[in-house]
This record gives sequence, structure tokens and C-alpha cells, in this order.
Amino acid sequence: MFLKDQKKIALLDGDQTVTYQELLQNISSLATTYRLNKGDRAVIFFENSPLWVYAFYSVWSNRGINVPVDCSLKADELAYIIDDCTPTILLCTAKERAVAETACANVSSPPRIILLDETAGIKRVALSDTGEKTAPESMDDTAVIMYTSGTTGKPKGVMLSYDNLLASIEGVRNLGMITSSDSIIALLPFYHIFPLQGSVLAPLSIGSQVVFIRNLNKDEIFATLQKHRVTMFLGVPRLYKLFHDGIMAKVKASPFAYALFIVARLIFNLKLSRLLFGRIHRAFGGQIHSYLIGGAKLEPEIARNLWALGFLLVEGYGKTETAPLITFNPG
Repeated sequence: MFLKDQKKIALLDGDQTVTYQELLQNISSLATTYRLNKGDRAVIFFENSPLWVYAFYSVWSNRGINVPVDCSLKADELAYIIDDCTPTILLCTAKERAVAETACANVSSPPRIILLDETAGIKRVALSDTGEKTAPESMDDTAVIMYTSGTTGKPKGVMLSYDNLLASIEGVRNLGMITSSDSIIALLPFYHIFPLQGSVLAPLSIGSQVVFIRNLNKDEIFATLQKHRVTMFLGVPRLYKLFHDGIMAKVKASPFAYALFIVARLIFNLKLSRLLFGRIHRAFGGQIHSYLIGGAKLEPEIARNLWALGFLLVEGYGKTETAPLITFNPG
């Protein structure tokens, strides 16, 4: 991965930019601070950030298996996962330290806690300094263990191989759904397979740009979309419903806009709708060509209305066990 234009920006987080060269250097640097044996598990227990990406790939550099975990878990919930997957290390920041220490104090085989400092940055080393090979020994090796939400019982770890992950990436790449010129939003938590694949693994393997949003405040979301000219948006149905309800309230408040909307519903021409409702799309940055939906079903009426407003919706169907894509609509 990452064998792209090394000077191209890979990650954008506020005013911080990270090129592909710096991304590789930061991963290599972090990987030298600890060691794993092949197959050792590493829990990642902190929020989305460039540091999260460095940590994830550093585990792979050390032949380990990543276990991304919800950083809002309580100590007993985290302890359950630790007992279940028996990790060798747990990576977290100061914000999660107390919960991590409490959880580790209540398990039979506690992992070593590695505290990462987001504010201090990472000492950058030359790639030749480490000599590490990042490619897995076998594509059948387990790459990640994704824990389900546990809606029907205790969370269960789903083991996915490198081949599982790559098959999903190759599927979207071969269909031209994502290219190296795309800029993808990183808004959803990476401990779910949909955003992990859609906002991290696929974009970075193809040479795209990942744009982080730390605050889910509406104003910050729109400001980021406009500032960084995002071209692909990943969201869950609940988020699209919020967008839909806000937009439709404004459309219905204007008799002229609502009349255009009724016509657009009848014609159902995506390009025409983008022109008619250009002001709405400019609020989203004016560059987004695809709005990806995952995690649950989007209400059909909301989908029809957003399509009529010129939003190209790509609704995926899948599950954690399929890494995650099975099919999508339209398709």
C-alpha cells in the first residue's frame, strides 16, 4: 500500500496535512517503539485521528492483528473484549488511559498499555532506518478482528483476512467508484468495518485523500466539506435523515423551490436536479459526486427525495463478516 506520489497529501486534519511520504515515515517510526510476534493482537482504543491510522498500520508492520475498539466503552465492556481476544498490547491516548487501566486490572492476562501522545507528534525517521516489510506473509493471515455491537448478545469478534479486505477494495476500485483524485470524509468511527474500509483502507490503498472531521457539529461538517473540496461522503441513515429534514424544511418554506422539487420528483434527472438545487450542493462543498450509505437501511421516501434534489446515493448492503460489501444500490 501507499506506493503512490509520495508528495501527495494523504491525510487532512484541520490545518494539519500529512503527505504519503510522511504517512509512511510516521507508521515506521511508531512501529519501532514496540514489537509483536506474528499473530499477536493489538487493541486500538482511541478516537479517529491521523495517529489512529499510524497505530493501525504500525500493528501490521509488526505482523500483528488489529482489534479496533469503541473508545466510549466502559471498563467492564473493554475488559470483556480483552479477555476474549487476549491482546498483547493496547494502544490508547491519555483520554482513554483511566478506562484502559481499570479494564486491564480486571482481566486474567492484561496487555501492555502503550500510551500515545497526539499533541507531541511522531519523530519521523527515514524509511530505510527500519528495514521493516509491511506486506503480510500470507494474504490468508488474519488482519483484523472487528467486534460486533452485541445487539443480540455479547459482542463477538469477526476475524477478517488480508484477502477479505482486499477483495472488497478491489471491487469498488474495479467499478471506478473511487479513484486517486478523490477526497473522502472520515466522519464515522473506524471500529466499524464500513468506515474502516471506506475512509481508511480503500482510499489510502488507491492514493486518495482522507479528510478528518473530529467534531460532529453541523457547522464544522459543512465548513470542512467546503474548505477541503470533499468528493465522497460516507454516512449512516440517521445522518442522511438529518440532512434530508433540514433541506426539506427550507425547500418547503419557499413555494418556488417546492414547485421545482415536485417537478424534479417527476422528471428524476440527477444532472438537472444538481443544477436546479445548486445552492444546496454548494453548501456541501459543490464537489461531492457520491454519497455512500451503510450500517442500516435508508427510508425509501428519504432516498427518493434526496435523489430528486440531485444527491447520488450509493446504498451498500453487507455485514462485518463480508468486509463489508456484498452489493450496493444503484448497481
